Amino acid sequence: MGVTSFQQSLYEFFDSGLLFRIALLQKTILFLFLVRQWGTDPSLALVGKYAPGAKRPANNVSIQIVDSGFKESYGQQLRKEIAEKRPGFLILLPYDMAKADIQKLHDVCVRAKGKTLYYSPNKPTLRLGNTTVIDAAHLWKPVAEGMCRYWTIRPMAIAETRPVPDSKHNRKWGVREAICLALGHVWRDSYVPQTDATSREERYWDLVDAIKSKTSHFRIFDWHAVYRVNMTDYAHHADSSNVLHGMQALVAISDGADSLDCAAMAIGQSRHLGGGFWCRLIFT
Repeated sequence: MGVTSFQQSLYEFFDSGLLFRIALLQKTILFLFLVRQWGTDPSLALVGKYAPGAKRPANNVSIQIVDSGFKESYGQQLRKEIAEKRPGFLILLPYDMAKADIQKLHDVCVRAKGKTLYYSPNKPTLRLGNTTVIDAAHLWKPVAEGMCRYWTIRPMAIAETRPVPDSKHNRKWGVREAICLALGHVWRDSYVPQTDATSREERYWDLVDAIKSKTSHFRIFDWHAVYRVNMTDYAHHADSSNVLHGMQALVAISDGADSLDCAAMAIGQSRHLGGGFWCRLIFT
């Protein structure tokens, strides 16, 4: 599948027109539901927890939300067979996930048909429907000749770290650097060169410099911070002492094989549980 982050995805329908924010709360319930339905020894790619010192892959299973609002805004750019489906959860599977684990997760989703996800008394109960397999490298329609493609982030990406000091050059860490780090983490196995830095801060700045470089496949425009009242709803996990930083940007990608033109992608700290999903914008 070239250098895409996800090789395929499972599309699990739900049968109610939930608002995006309510569905965002439900994605955590879905994650816990999938782990529970899996049983003993769930896939590490699903739970995202690895033994100390073990090599961690760039990406784990990502649960994204395709609600009615998403289809109203971007439905014309989605492939027809996807745009015509009902609202659902898009479960993105990393390209290096074990085949046996992919099959097991698919079986778990199929068995979930008709089961409900309960969040709280004042929130709608969500009933799961059919499951289908989608090629995540071709979620979007091909870009028409003479048009150019940029990506925006829905609803936002959550910064993966606090501002990082630069002991070598005394540079300041801002939204652009946080976006670069998010890109570097997702594609560190494909596009970003390995670093010899010893400290976490140096590794992060090396990733940022690699994304910013003229030889990089990425160009970032209009980066800015995003703030919402309920920021914890958009985070994968958050320590009470941390201030969550949302961010938005336009991103252009140029890779030789054009393998990311139509792919499903997500970045940021919340990319595995409902945040940082990339939506395509087309310009002449």
